[in-house]
Amino acid sequence: MLHRGPAWVHLLCAVLSLTALTELHLAPAAAIPSAGAEGEGTLHPLNVTHHEVRVPANRVEATSTQLDILPGRDVSVTMTASGQITTATGIPPNGPEGRPGCTAPAGARAPGLPCGALVGRLGLAGPWFLVGAARSFAQPADLPPGAAGTLFLGVNDNTYGDNSGEFTVDILWPVVPARINLGGDGYQDSQGDWWTPDEGCSDGWVESSAAPITGTADPALYQTLRVGLSTCRYPVPNGPYTVTLKFAELSYPSPGRRRFDVYAENQLRLANLDVELMGGYHGAWDYPFAVTVNDGALDLSFQHIFDNPTIAAIAIVPNGAFVPPTPTRTLTPSTTRTPTSTLTPTATRTPSPTLAPVRCADVDRSGQVDMVDFSLFRATFGLSTGAPGFLPRADIDGSGGVDIVDFSLLRAAFGTATTCGSA
Repeated sequence: MLHRGPAWVHLLCAVLSLTALTELHLAPAAAIPSAGAEGEGTLHPLNVTHHEVRVPANRVEATSTQLDILPGRDVSVTMTASGQITTATGIPPNGPEGRPGCTAPAGARAPGLPCGALVGRLGLAGPWFLVGAARSFAQPADLPPGAAGTLFLGVNDNTYGDNSGEFTVDILWPVVPARINLGGDGYQDSQGDWWTPDEGCSDGWVESSAAPITGTADPALYQTLRVGLSTCRYPVPNGPYTVTLKFAELSYPSPGRRRFDVYAENQLRLANLDVELMGGYHGAWDYPFAVTVNDGALDLSFQHIFDNPTIAAIAIVPNGAFVPPTPTRTLTPSTTRTPTSTLTPTATRTPSPTLAPVRCADVDRSGQVDMVDFSLFRATFGLSTGAPGFLPRADIDGSGGVDIVDFSLLRAAFGTATTCGSA
């Protein structure tokens, strides 16, 4: 059963039968943490190549690297440190490994570790560990269970007013995939990949369902959704990515009840998306695409057409060379779509000139573009010429593959009679 909160009004598609709406449980939209004092981390870049941090010996507060290690995000970090500091007048200087033969007393950041050594921890609750001149670790293998948070560095001492000097730390943070389970908790999928809890979207609410999800080995990813969202933003290094958007329709058992557009980096990626039509009711449907980030963040926006946009999960996988992020910007979609009273869908839509079909949309050649044609299209979506199961008639635009353009053409011709013959 789908859980949603107080009832609200849905526009209904004129060509499809009306069904009763289920009461849903609404969860508040997850807010993006704001930057602040130590331990109040924010959504920093998910991955960078090289990041230099200076750690003054006389700084009482730990120095934030502004790099977050979050539950469910596989990362590996290598730190190399240099420099000399002194921790008291008349004490010889020492490097990042600490002062030989000296163990820090109670009251120091890390009692029992070398005096004056470079130490680190994850968040405010994590234990201090020795960084020294070099330290590498991977999550989750080399970290304490549950260790997560912003990476902080500091000098291991119990007083700081008479300290001098600083350590320079070069952090290598290889670019790795980011996977976000929107509306859900941290999750490890059937391939062993980790998905972080819901983050990065500015608005909307959570809906969930315990109903079985078809078409996937990881139904839990699709049983929680973020609904009614308008934008999502993920700081990442500049470079090329493959982004996969994961969808499921948990509310409507027939197509035409929910439609929206999806933009990535101000470019329209999915036009007039009907999730139920693509994946079926309680069915998983994924849409991968390539994108290049040039401003230090991947921006997604969702434009309402009919009912509320919805999404289950997002995967952001690097596939090329990367450079450190530049200052981020505020997303302003290049195209804004505002529903009007004339948008109420009908059984017949006229395709725009740019979507004029070069082949017949009557896939089964029955003389009518109907739900049978949609079923055939859905069964072959994503296949290309030569692939097992490829249906040439479903490739309406003749591009060599069954894709979202064919979907737009099929929808535009829905309900019309045709004279395609049997070709």
